[in-house]
Amino acid sequence: DNNYTISIKKLSLDMEMESIREVQRKIFPTMALSYNHNISRVINDIDSRSSSIRCDISETVWDGGKNNLVLQIYRYNYTILQQETDLYKNQFINAVRMKFFSILQIIENIKIQNELISLSKEQTEISLKEKDLGMILSIDYYEISSQYKSALIDLLKYKNSLLKAKNDFKSELNMNYEADFDIAGNLFIKLAKENKLN
Repeated sequence: DNNYTISIKKLSLDMEMESIREVQRKIFPTMALSYNHNISRVINDIDSRSSSIRCDISETVWDGGKNNLVLQIYRYNYTILQQETDLYKNQFINAVRMKFFSILQIIENIKIQNELISLSKEQTEISLKEKDLGMILSIDYYEISSQYKSALIDLLKYKNSLLKAKNDFKSELNMNYEADFDIAGNLFIKLAKENKLN
């Protein structure tokens, strides 16, 4: 309901249904009732009053099938709109799922990258001691140190990707960009794996 396009399509469906009802009303007989009550002043002890009720019933005997044709067209239009709405809903749900799965993937990448950075940092510290002891060449140390710095840069890229993925997700759901949200750990991962995210 928060999606603008879906809201417009639902409104179009309601309007089409109202058109169907309007045509159906034309097919059936119509009745109009009116009531009139007059009171005149008493003149020479004569009280003149009158009341009347009028009922008019009209029914189209034959219209050449015009109303039935129009009704059939509106029903076809309604069916087409309903199918288009259902198709868009399915596409929308799939798009939201894909963006959600993308967020989960990036979060997993960040966790792996953090572990890689921890190992790379430890290796860099060991190689620095080995360089100071003359066990490895300086060029070897710089290469290991460069890998550590590269891992830090990759982590920054993943974090930026996560920020963009979250903004894309919020945009898809018409959420406020300033509003943040957390992925609730195992519950959401379980729902994602079972493909039950709606």
